[in-house]
Amino acid sequence: MDAPSLRVTPKNYLMAWLLVMLEGGNLHGYEIAKHLRDRFAFTVDAGAVYRALRRLEREGLIASWWSPHAEGPTRRLYALTPDGHEALARWSAVLADYRHSLDAFFELYEAAPKRR
Repeated sequence: MDAPSLRVTPKNYLMAWLLVMLEGGNLHGYEIAKHLRDRFAFTVDAGAVYRALRRLEREGLIASWWSPHAEGPTRRLYALTPDGHEALARWSAVLADYRHSLDAFFELYEAAPKRR
């Protein structure tokens, strides 16, 4: 399977967030959406999270299964696949390069004389 190309834009950062969150262990969709909202202050609607999870699953980067839950309904759990771990490593490298570029931009911006 060919690896999906990585384009670093705010629109698709959600994929990187989902991969890194699943690196920490299996999660269900509600936990993921709550984690994005609470811990990372990442505003996204639940529908977008589930659409992104389905896309990652179609691409073979995550796997899911139904798991019974003692309190409440059965939940779908998500986990990284080996390809997902590789994609996360690529995201990390791309975002590290992007961070370096942003740092250089802000250094130049802060050093530039202000014209007002």
